[in-house]
Amino acid sequence: AYNKGYLSRSSRDSYCWWMDQSSTVIVGYQVTSHCHTRQATFVATPNLKDFTKERFPVWSFLTPKYHFYGFPMHGNTGVKIGMSASGPTIHPDQLPSTPDPKREKTCLEFMNKRMPKAVGPILYTKTCLYDMTPDRKYIIDSLATKGYPQIYVCSGAGHAYKFVGLFGKILSEMVIDGRTKYPIGPFRVDRDALTDKNFEPDFHFKNIPKSKAKL
Repeated sequence: AYNKGYLSRSSRDSYCWWMDQSSTVIVGYQVTSHCHTRQATFVATPNLKDFTKERFPVWSFLTPKYHFYGFPMHGNTGVKIGMSASGPTIHPDQLPSTPDPKREKTCLEFMNKRMPKAVGPILYTKTCLYDMTPDRKYIIDSLATKGYPQIYVCSGAGHAYKFVGLFGKILSEMVIDGRTKYPIGPFRVDRDALTDKNFEPDFHFKNIPKSKAKL
């Protein structure tokens, strides 16, 4: 059976906050997570052909203050841009219904500087929630250290949709064999980011060693 992200001989990927609520009630295990507002803005570029998925990539750009990301046009007429972990921390039941104009402006300023041909009138901006662990890493582990070796937890920390198939394979191995061949040590439930109350959240990858890409 499963219940909002806690697992017992099953597998499920869930947002941290809802997993925290269910697992706290059921087994007393709490997940440290931060629920942010996120929004993505779609702009009507006048240069449509340059920003189709055949010519323009999915991209990500880190600055000292922001993490921008975006997509080409796909199924709509707008180029997408967003800012990761840029909104305030809120309760998941308090998602704002209107976009933040300051973040819209910041996104357009970035586009004007880095990809001016993409800039056009704002078509619309969508808001959503983004729930993350303090170190932005996943959670894939059993609750053996909490006295419940038969229960498994798995959280994608808000950005694991593309790994759901792999997570399912890992969890099935853990449930059936009691172990997995994949290196999931960094995703333990008893790591510092989830247990140390003084752990400083790192949502913009400040603590990741920098290296140059080999092209």
